[in-house]
Amino acid sequence: MIAAMMTYERPAAVRTTTLLDLVSELVDAGGSDREVVTSVLDLIDRGRVRLVGQIREPDLRVRI
Repeated sequence: MIAAMMTYERPAAVRTTTLLDLVSELVDAGGSDREVVTSVLDLIDRGRVRLVGQIREPDLRVRI
């Protein structure tokens, strides 16, 4: 299910969300912790989501 969310392409649409909301949605979709982390990083790296809130570093790999 998470893989399907990552492969869906929306032209020029960038979702704005908090890191907590993004992680919560991916956890609800099912998948292991590793899949959730990989999905979050991929969605951010590809520009499909833009984080707002306190944790919005452009490169989350520094924090993880």
